[in-house]
Amino acid sequence: MDIPTQGVPFYCERNKRTKCQITGISSLLFHRLYVCCPVDRPIVFRNDLETATSRVETTSTTQNPATTPLITTSTSASNVLNTANVLPSIKVCGISGSGLDRIIGGSIAALDEFPWLARIATKRYDKLKYTCGGSLITQQFVVSAAHCVIDRKVVAVRLGEWDTETEKDCNDDYCSDPPVDVMVVQVIVHPMYDRRLHNGDISLLRLEKSINYTDFIRPVCLPTTEFVASQDYVIGTTFTTAGWGLTELGTPSIIKQKVDLDTVPMDICKVKMQHVNKMDVDKIICAGGKPGKDTCNGDSGGPLTKDITIEFNTNAYLFGITSFGSARCGVTDTPSVYTRVTAYMDWIIANIKK
Repeated sequence: MDIPTQGVPFYCERNKRTKCQITGISSLLFHRLYVCCPVDRPIVFRNDLETATSRVETTSTTQNPATTPLITTSTSASNVLNTANVLPSIKVCGISGSGLDRIIGGSIAALDEFPWLARIATKRYDKLKYTCGGSLITQQFVVSAAHCVIDRKVVAVRLGEWDTETEKDCNDDYCSDPPVDVMVVQVIVHPMYDRRLHNGDISLLRLEKSINYTDFIRPVCLPTTEFVASQDYVIGTTFTTAGWGLTELGTPSIIKQKVDLDTVPMDICKVKMQHVNKMDVDKIICAGGKPGKDTCNGDSGGPLTKDITIEFNTNAYLFGITSFGSARCGVTDTPSVYTRVTAYMDWIIANIKK
């Protein structure tokens, strides 16, 4: 299978579809990053909103019964979901390296940071490209956005990537294992997904084989307890996202990037993005909205995480999945919208168990 090793050309919707202009900043240590779409797809915007990868809008959607959202206020650490033998323990999940980053600037992730981050290879019109991001949650499942897979044939995921142009990634004398490509055998889209409203923007990818965990390939933790779930949308807190952003040349960064995003209250989100008023707001998270600092540095479907410490163990938990944002991402104070993982935990667990 011919898996591409480099990103494909992207163009931004900015100043009448001109290329992104980011001047005076290195192609690696950049701060202004913009959400862009593959050049082989139509660009359709409504109310100045865009879905970061799949921008083709439809006018009708079949609605199915919704899942029961996991929204709690208890601060106990008792389990609220039956996850025995389904999800990895906190001794395995959400463990991310951070002390081996030798690049100054803070925007480039270390070799062993965000080891759950996946790149999704899809095929459309006989062209194979990396079009979205995802998060490894078990040895055989990756979670992503529904809009990333609904119109494309998902072929494989790549795990353990850092530099997209090298077979083996090294930072000085510290090297990671080569990335791993795994075929996808099943794509599960949430039955409530509405590509017009962006509700239910979540999907699961079942891998062909179980993945062996390493320092560079690990799952992210999921919010399965009341204590963790109650912290998913706390105003004043900060999330982290990662991915391969865009350089000033309008092409994806070759190096994995990271950025911290502050939460945005829903009432402010509704004002900044009128489209949010039409959505099921209990199932989304708003974050970002600071110029030059947004989810533009990551792919659609990528993770929105937060570190939580329980009994001296600090783990990264997945709370959001990159869904959509303003067409002028990174240059305005408009936040981005993320699928709220706690609202879909029952659905995730049920499908993993099958």
